Amino acid sequence: MLYRCTAFSERDDWSYGRNEYQYNVTGISYFELQFASCCWLSTLQIGMDGSWSLIMKGNLTVRKDTGRINSSPEVTMPPIVNVPSSCVSQIRLDVHDPDGDIVRCRWADSVRSECGGVCNALPNCILNPDTCVLTYFDANSTNSTGQFVVAIQVEDYASLTDIIPLSSVPLQFVVNVVSLINASIPCVYLPPIFVPPTPLNGTCIPVLAGQTWNGTLLAQIQPSLSSTSVSDVFVTGATQLAVTKNATHISVGIAWIATASSSMQVICFKATENHGVSSAIQCITLLVMKNSSGIDIKVLSDNVLKINWTYTKPAQLGFNVSVNEVMTNTIDVRVVKTTLMDSCSQSAQFNGLDGGTPYQVIINGMNEQYGTSESIVSSTFFLSQKVPVVPPHGIDKMILSDYVILLKWSKPTLTNARGFVIGYSLIYSCVKSGSFELKLYEVTEEYFYYFRTVNDSAVTCSVAVCAKTIAGCGPLSEPVIVQAGFQINATTSDLQSQVHTYVIVIYLLSSITALCIFVTIAVSVLQCCVSKHVRRSANTTSASRRHSGIEMVECNAYATRKEISLYT
Repeated sequence: MLYRCTAFSERDDWSYGRNEYQYNVTGISYFELQFASCCWLSTLQIGMDGSWSLIMKGNLTVRKDTGRINSSPEVTMPPIVNVPSSCVSQIRLDVHDPDGDIVRCRWADSVRSECGGVCNALPNCILNPDTCVLTYFDANSTNSTGQFVVAIQVEDYASLTDIIPLSSVPLQFVVNVVSLINASIPCVYLPPIFVPPTPLNGTCIPVLAGQTWNGTLLAQIQPSLSSTSVSDVFVTGATQLAVTKNATHISVGIAWIATASSSMQVICFKATENHGVSSAIQCITLLVMKNSSGIDIKVLSDNVLKINWTYTKPAQLGFNVSVNEVMTNTIDVRVVKTTLMDSCSQSAQFNGLDGGTPYQVIINGMNEQYGTSESIVSSTFFLSQKVPVVPPHGIDKMILSDYVILLKWSKPTLTNARGFVIGYSLIYSCVKSGSFELKLYEVTEEYFYYFRTVNDSAVTCSVAVCAKTIAGCGPLSEPVIVQAGFQINATTSDLQSQVHTYVIVIYLLSSITALCIFVTIAVSVLQCCVSKHVRRSANTTSASRRHSGIEMVECNAYATRKEISLYT
């Protein structure tokens, strides 16, 4: 099995790395992966040269509580952990779950073929299944010094009452029981310590997706131990960079790239001195933020919202979370005070919201020493976007020349739009000598250039506008006369019905070239388009309009034009 080496130890003669493999599966809800072969180390006290077996179990069904496929728990450990003989030692397994599930640990089971020849291979060791902490104590020195294997399964559960895990991940490493440095002072040993600029154990550090995080680990020997030196620093979860040493210190640079697909990354490290005594394993968590606010908003339905947010610990008293309506006098629609858990992220769920209302999330952390933190505010969002309830307003007609009229308008407010406005549909109607013509234009900006036929006084044309969200087009504005001959009979309601009819025609018949429907797509630069038409002579203009009786041209440097003409 190939892997990328990310850490190594000259003293203990091991290397450490990781790799990822992708498998495409279909029609499978549950799976089991096994990696089994031979042989374990010949230096083991129990299970020497024995076979190994690691089994992982997963679930590919979409969860009802998260709306996603389950993510298995993750754990990082060095391949070898040193503990002194005849002393009480605790080994904390740094486990975490990307979904925030309950994580428990248990001994690997030989009946399930989870541990090969090293099942229960560390006597006098107790595992706390809820905290995932190993306690080793050989009061009678029945164990000799040397190497022993620990084989554990790490499992996640959706709730505290569940008894069937969502997934199961193997963890196997070596515990090296070493003799006391000073036998005359039992169980007094001074491991190396980490000093600044090393991040504090348990720190949560937000990292924006796409950025590279860099850090420095600095370890030193205890001041009273002049005869020892720091031999190496073990790092998991990050790329190890430059290493510098002197008689008392060792400095290691580390880096990690936050990809858009990542949610968090746990980085663990420990330092070992030249007699084999190691520091406690310390870990930090890098939290990947999809946006600068660090708030992740998940819409569960049209009126149910789940908010996840990341923070830098500690926030001792929890958080105030509110969902506020935008652009209204109503604030603090919901306020939730959460209880701080041993995690770098929190979540809260809000029910009874309106799918067409714009909201913002505001979160404040509360600290006993410093009080309430500054607010982090999300971008404006909708649970689901609706059709606007009002048309664009403030429509203004500006006559630029005998041939060119500029129409400008203002978009509906967020509250009235009930979604993010993505463009506008313009429908104009022209009447000449009993002939009726409709055209529909799509624009993305709040303006439109209309080119009229001033020489034809018998033509009457008007334009109406509606705003569009991803849910559809809203009501049409009052028609604006852009060329006056005799009065047009179409009313606002007539045009409203017509624009909806022809929007449907666009999508259903856009690929059909018959039925007198043609679609032209063009992008034209505004300045060139305007100047070109202004310079046209009256005779040239009449010739160019011979076919349709009138020509409508959108000169929008930023939008693609869709023109549909229908003749009656």
